[in-house]
Amino acid sequence: MSEHEHCQHHDHDHSCGCGHDHHHHHEHACGCGHDHHHDHAHAHDHAGCGCGCGHDHGHEENQGVSVQFSGVFNLPKEQVWSLLTENDKLQSWYPELEFQGLETGASLKFNYKTGGHEDMMVLDVEPNAYLSFTWDLNIITFELLELEPGKTTLIFTEWLAELNDHSPKDLTSWMIALQNMAEVAEGKPVSDREAQFHEYYPKIKEMLTQQTDVVFED
Repeated sequence: MSEHEHCQHHDHDHSCGCGHDHHHHHEHACGCGHDHHHDHAHAHDHAGCGCGCGHDHGHEENQGVSVQFSGVFNLPKEQVWSLLTENDKLQSWYPELEFQGLETGASLKFNYKTGGHEDMMVLDVEPNAYLSFTWDLNIITFELLELEPGKTTLIFTEWLAELNDHSPKDLTSWMIALQNMAEVAEGKPVSDREAQFHEYYPKIKEMLTQQTDVVFED
């Protein structure tokens, strides 16, 4: 998962030291004739991805940037799915999130600590295999692949409609949340998010700058 692909077919190996694998797709209509995985004309086909669901997830994107984190849980995919989708378990690693339903079109609430909330929308659900929802102007996806019994690979992807100064903060928050999810899965106490943010944010910001040539302001 450490290869970085764009339309000119130059591969970049990158490690930011955060302990996660990163996979970046720079998406644009470049006319090079190469079929990008998140192109608007390309369906997200799970038939060959190993999840066995045989469902085409039609996330169609012809611009923006996708960033991917992946990790392995020593749990069957059903248990990882419950960590992602059951609110009591979800909130143990991402307290602000609350699903109002788990079907296409359902609301996912982001509850602010200061009061109020923001609504995201569930885009696609394949139980125990695939979940996607809007995230402001962006799209979040989770894929679960149980390649051997009791061991599940989780692939997180955020498609960023545009890069701005908030982008590295957003990705850092998700990376921390996923690490906390892993701690919950292992029965460990959840690490302090603020301390983790100060540690990982500079690394994520540098990673994005190296891959996109965009300079981000704090």
